[in-house]
Amino acid sequence: MPKQTEGRIHKIIELIRRKGSVSKEFLLKELEVSPATIKRDFEFLKERLHCPLDYDRSRGGYVIRDDQLPNGKRFELPGTFVAGALCPELNR
Repeated sequence: MPKQTEGRIHKIIELIRRKGSVSKEFLLKELEVSPATIKRDFEFLKERLHCPLDYDRSRGGYVIRDDQLPNGKRFELPGTFVAGALCPELNR
């Protein structure tokens, strides 16, 4: 996975955690990407990383539903994924 994509995935999770929910429009502006890129990132989060990402109509944005995970655990990016995003020199 390209380093740019890793960083963007990390930023999406960070923004949702910090704000509670984020709209697609907010992410498009904040990350300066196309709607297709956000769609691919959301699919990657859900299908490959098993993130319980969901759209919440009442909040008008995307949320991470930790209550959908087994044993009440909080969703976290895999350690190697985070290490690569935070320390690009590890990917060399």
